[in-house]
Amino acid sequence: EEEEEEEEEEEEEDEETTCSSIDASLYLDFVEADTEQCLEIKSEYSTECCYTFPTHPCSLCKLGDTTQTLLWATEVMREGRNVSCGIIDNILSTEEEDTPTCASAKETHFDDCCFDKCSLCDTAQLAWDFVIDYYNDTTKTCGEIESIFAANEIESNSKECSSVKADYQELCCFTPPVSPCELCPEYVHWDEVIEFDGEDSTCKKATAMLKREEESSDVCSSAKENMGETCCYELCNICGESLMLDWDAVVEYEEDRIVCGDFKPIFGRNEVEEGTEACSNITDVYRDFCCYTPPSEPCNLCQTETDFLDAYSSVEVDFWGSAMNCSDVYDYLIRRIESDSDTCSSAKESILDDCCYKKCAVCEGNQIQDHAQEIDLDGETISCLQLHTVRISDIAANSSDCQSMQSQFSDSCCYEAPETPCVLCTEGSVRKEFEVDFDGGTETCEHVANFLANRANNGTDDCTSSQAEYQEFCCFDQCSLCKDNEQIDWDAYVEFDGKEDVSCGSFDWYFTSNGIEEGTGQCTDLQVAFGETCCYEAIDY
Repeated sequence: EEEEEEEEEEEEEDEETTCSSIDASLYLDFVEADTEQCLEIKSEYSTECCYTFPTHPCSLCKLGDTTQTLLWATEVMREGRNVSCGIIDNILSTEEEDTPTCASAKETHFDDCCFDKCSLCDTAQLAWDFVIDYYNDTTKTCGEIESIFAANEIESNSKECSSVKADYQELCCFTPPVSPCELCPEYVHWDEVIEFDGEDSTCKKATAMLKREEESSDVCSSAKENMGETCCYELCNICGESLMLDWDAVVEYEEDRIVCGDFKPIFGRNEVEEGTEACSNITDVYRDFCCYTPPSEPCNLCQTETDFLDAYSSVEVDFWGSAMNCSDVYDYLIRRIESDSDTCSSAKESILDDCCYKKCAVCEGNQIQDHAQEIDLDGETISCLQLHTVRISDIAANSSDCQSMQSQFSDSCCYEAPETPCVLCTEGSVRKEFEVDFDGGTETCEHVANFLANRANNGTDDCTSSQAEYQEFCCFDQCSLCKDNEQIDWDAYVEFDGKEDVSCGSFDWYFTSNGIEEGTGQCTDLQVAFGETCCYEAIDY
């Protein structure tokens, strides 16, 4: 037994370990970053396994401006063993194109690993999905023919390449139009037999071929005139032009329960045409259930004389003889029922008390909610905004659940708005993008200024200490086009930044939006260039 164990250990040691298998094992074993195990494995293997992706990766089959096709499965001798050309190409992709390693590999393996593949369309566009009659009474897509060239290593200068191109290039290749011809506005009788280009064809093939023509071409206009009536049709519309389709209304159709919105794809699959008997029969049965006139003033189940309430999504009530979710009833009434109708009044009278509630608010009175603040709810980290919009849905104000939420999270999520907001830069402007250490992290000066304005009163210790700490870094005197004893001439215009009619008054906005500081070279240049035209000394009457 000991000998068998030793042999197994030797076999395991002989097994090749790949970089991807190491990475996979770290994932499967839930090895966390910065743990001792993770750091040890990184120290041992990162040099061999990791690389910086090159700017211009080496491609084995690219020589100068010519790129040939790689023979992925072909094996060649490399460093004493057989290796596929595909693996060699993958290895080389970690090298720069202009390195000696790349050049050496190309010199050694290019002739064995690369070939000048036949191209059906050369520089033209290949219609990949277009189906053609192929040799020996078979059919293939143009894309499959292109794939055959690669699989069978058909070279561009071979007789087979020339023969296939002669037979199929005209059918499979085209120059893409700027605005492709659309035979039908929307729906096509795909299998309808028609005559196209002097031969029997189908509307489906004709539609595909016409996409190679310009919409404005004579070919396109002629095709629409000759084939439009046969190939094109208007899809059955059970609601017509005057009514709205209720996409979510549930009906029974062919022994299945479907929503009314499913009729459109059903009609499309079965080519049910407007005006046909099939369309009329379905319309007669389902129009009253699926179609409606949108109300001019919708019925809001949860609107009272004094308040707009929310509808429970977890409560079911009896509505017109069926059990229905309150939120579904609410949506139905909003979509289909007038506010002054008997139906609306009856619904409110019977189910408003069961379905509608005043939603719990974590913040009360004049408190403001800190949307970005993160909290822990049942082991999950979420924002206060998520707590308010999602997690307290269906929790009513003044309920025990609401009181519990308020006691847990109001201190973290809510704050009182200051009566006289703290102004970080009492004189001058804020360097918006400049970053400083703030509240245990790195924040922009704009964030600091907004935080103080929302949270601190002017003159408090928090405000004055922050001003003392951050004004030096965050505040600056904004550039002014005119001197202290001058005024801006709002009616004057100058040529600036490629525009001929720039108002002198707009420079203040330009200085603000670009953060141009007084005393900088940019500020001085603008003052010299436009000060004389834009500024004047006011006359003291």
